[in-house]
Amino acid sequence: MKNTKHLMIATLAAITLFPTVFYGADTGAAFLKIIPGARAQGMAGAATALQGDVQFADVNPAGDAGASGIEAAFTHIELAQQNKLENIMLAHDAFGGRFVYGVTYVHYGELDGRDTLGNQTGSFTAYDAALRAGFAKSFGKLSLGGAVKGVRTSIADDSGTGFGFDAGAIYNFNLFRLGAAIVNVGKAGTVGTENADLPTTASFGVATMIKDVTIAADFRRNIPEDRTTLAGGAEMLLLKILSIRAGYTRDTTNNSDIPSDNMNGLNAGFGLALNQFKIDYAYTSQGELGNTHRFTVATKF
Repeated sequence: MKNTKHLMIATLAAITLFPTVFYGADTGAAFLKIIPGARAQGMAGAATALQGDVQFADVNPAGDAGASGIEAAFTHIELAQQNKLENIMLAHDAFGGRFVYGVTYVHYGELDGRDTLGNQTGSFTAYDAALRAGFAKSFGKLSLGGAVKGVRTSIADDSGTGFGFDAGAIYNFNLFRLGAAIVNVGKAGTVGTENADLPTTASFGVATMIKDVTIAADFRRNIPEDRTTLAGGAEMLLLKILSIRAGYTRDTTNNSDIPSDNMNGLNAGFGLALNQFKIDYAYTSQGELGNTHRFTVATKF
């Protein structure tokens, strides 16, 4: 037990201190800031300390430790301006832990090209994509996870490839869990003259379960953008097949460009369990920027 606690302290300290060497002015691959899974986003993305579902692995790579069997989840997100995000997650047991793989693809459709005078020059397409492979394992009450990822950005005839990694830990204190993670550490691909950092984000979370209600809260820091976000959410299980979720995200950054609409940051959703299948939905209000809808279909066998 003593050695396990020492390992936990060392892991959390490393996750906390490591981001300081990755400060930067701008970020690339902004789509990586999107949390794909509808279950996690229905709770405002406050999933750093949540565990046992492949959907949590994008928030904290230790999030799928402790699960078993083969999991697969497909997510579709309707973004602003008719852009769409597709995400596939797959997890399986191996070497006493869990391998987790992910593919994310964002298609921006056909866009109008214009010259320096604003005259239309035709149309072009653009997309973002990421491939992810990770491993998570539990050591008693402590779970550790890590992942590497490749990122691809394409705009018309120009494209670039970048690489990054994630790391995370969760410790179970029985009455509650503590989690810490750092995700998207690395560089985005060079597109044109841009060679920016990935949107490196450090997060710390706490979660507890009271009967059939899970309550979670997260502190998130987007390091290159110098932006701090607080998130809290809850999930209630009803009738063993229906879960309802709600949460709120608050950007504490003092920035006049952030919409002041009080609905901005509101999240809600539900989940249905049908035999080995789960269907999750999440709604996110982004104030003046519009609303986002997520749909996730998951299975476990």
